[in-house]
Amino acid sequence: MQGEIVLDTHCSISTPKGFLPGLPLSLLSKLRVRQLVLITAPIKEIAARRSSDSTRVRDSETQESLQAHDDMNRSLLAAYAMATGAPAKIITNSQGKVESAQKELLSLFA
Repeated sequence: MQGEIVLDTHCSISTPKGFLPGLPLSLLSKLRVRQLVLITAPIKEIAARRSSDSTRVRDSETQESLQAHDDMNRSLLAAYAMATGAPAKIITNSQGKVESAQKELLSLFA
């Protein structure tokens, strides 16, 4: 591909054996990363959104396991930033404020 692209992926994937990085260093080292972004939400909101989403079948997760996954995502975001030298930004997508999160994300492309 040529030009700039946006790669949308999970920062980490939870498996029965532990978390896997969404961007292994073998892949990350081949990319010219300009910006890293983690979009997250408060854990209670994530749990509520998942429990009210009838369009997907999800494994049952406690708020503690969701928090552990979010903590891992934040840790990996920092590692990705260290590996690439790209700045890392965390955007909070709070319930009812998607436009604000969208505006914050779009400002990174200016």
